[in-house]
Amino acid sequence: AMAVPSNIHFAGWYTGSVIPGDSGLSIINGHVLGRHSEAIFIQLAKVKTDDEINIEFGDHVIKKFKVVETVTLPAEISSARLFTQNSDIQAQLNLITCTGKFDKVSQTYADRVIVVAKLDN
Repeated sequence: AMAVPSNIHFAGWYTGSVIPGDSGLSIINGHVLGRHSEAIFIQLAKVKTDDEINIEFGDHVIKKFKVVETVTLPAEISSARLFTQNSDIQAQLNLITCTGKFDKVSQTYADRVIVVAKLDN
């Protein structure tokens, strides 16, 4: 399992992945909703092919990514897709959040939205 940010307004970079823009697969996750308000990835499911994603680093360098696809998968099979790099993409960014029906017992959503993007040179 991958840890999620403790603040719903922040996205979290999975440190087991490469730095966004480096060669390989980078993963960033975030919440869709909090108990009392919308979270950072509330609009993630609306992202579509060819949209632009900008990642700004602490030194104000911005790396631009172009969305290749947005997929919604059941939670139990989403990890396989999340942790798989497309062989045609040298520097890949995957964003993930929850969606679908909320289960009050397990305190989680049934599905996951994954946005796959590539570094836009």
